[in-house]
Amino acid sequence: MNNSHRPQFALRRTSLLTMLLLLALLASSSGVSAQTPDVPPTGNNPILFLPLLTTDGANTTAEAEVDASKAKPPAVVKLLIDTDPGVDDAVALTWLFSQSRQPLQVLGIVSVAGNSSIANTTNNAITILEKLGRQDVPVVMGAAAPLAQPLSKTSYFIHGPDGLWFLGLQNPHDLSNIPGNAPAFYCTTAAANPGLRLLALGPLTNIAQAVQQCPDTMRTVEQLVILGGAKFGGNKTPVAEFNFWQDPEAADIVLNAGLPITLVLLDAFTQPTLDQKDLNKVLEKGNPTIQFLAPALQQYVNVQLTNSGRAGIPDAVAAVLAFDTREGTRQPALVKMVVEPSLARGQSVIGLTAGERVAMIASDSELSALADRAFAVPPDPNFNIQWELGGILMRSPENAQAVTSAPATLLARQVWPDIRAK
Repeated sequence: MNNSHRPQFALRRTSLLTMLLLLALLASSSGVSAQTPDVPPTGNNPILFLPLLTTDGANTTAEAEVDASKAKPPAVVKLLIDTDPGVDDAVALTWLFSQSRQPLQVLGIVSVAGNSSIANTTNNAITILEKLGRQDVPVVMGAAAPLAQPLSKTSYFIHGPDGLWFLGLQNPHDLSNIPGNAPAFYCTTAAANPGLRLLALGPLTNIAQAVQQCPDTMRTVEQLVILGGAKFGGNKTPVAEFNFWQDPEAADIVLNAGLPITLVLLDAFTQPTLDQKDLNKVLEKGNPTIQFLAPALQQYVNVQLTNSGRAGIPDAVAAVLAFDTREGTRQPALVKMVVEPSLARGQSVIGLTAGERVAMIASDSELSALADRAFAVPPDPNFNIQWELGGILMRSPENAQAVTSAPATLLARQVWPDIRAK
């Protein structure tokens, strides 16, 4: 090496190393509170500590919204619900129609095949609305199968073959007059109600079809809250969460549609839990709809307690997080789906830090070339590593707000009090 370049190179290397160490600390502190205790914090791989600004203060907007909300009563939210009932979906619906914290105008419930067949999930939605005395809410029968693969029946082990551990089969309804064509319903309803909110509790098949049919209209949705995806591990496969695994093609379409998405990850919705003592209190004091659901809810919890020693109600958690921005840790995220046939099919790859997102966008050869330029001798005075990495990030912006954690006490504080008998 030419001796005349050594001091300058040493200074440049020291500066870069200092920056890397500083940003490593920033990246490791950003989002650590969002992880579950039994998984490593986001960004623990040093290769992902790239010299670029990291995301921090994820709840700043949420806190501002909370402060603003104190000045005036909450406005009525126009809500569409896409669901595949499902015991936990049934609890979520019961809470939504029982709570009085957020004024809601439910414009419709659209069923989708997921936890059971489309006939069963539609029947279950009608049954729950009847028990709640809300037959005024329209029900639309949605997709009978995912976009590109057969409907899995493995959820029978958790929800029973009908989705409600035989309560659905015991309460049949005539579905011949239930309207279909869910995409058209979404397009028409969204056009007539710009700024509505959409809560998706099952596979995203219906919403993907609506996005394909009327993309501009669907982008008028104020917020799309999705129960799905996982940062660390899955509940269907070791890497895939069930809703996204059931129809990964649909998830991929929705995530790339330019919608304002809040993604309630498995990392968050499995944290609020209950044990048998908690469930006994719920069933003892629950309103008539919960009393009706009691046998199914007990069996649903039994399966979870047997398998893992703890039980959750994911859809109820997502329903709460859809309206209370004070709950949970939220971070901007880049989310990509694995749709290719492989053991990783249905996995959601989620980048929270700048380093993670850069590694998701750029190839290793491109990043290696940047490394060569960053440590070139003599240095290129026109090379700016932050500018280069910023350009990479701009190629694929964040496409969701990810809820990465939720308080363990959320169900006890938010859901159970609202579904007690009045």
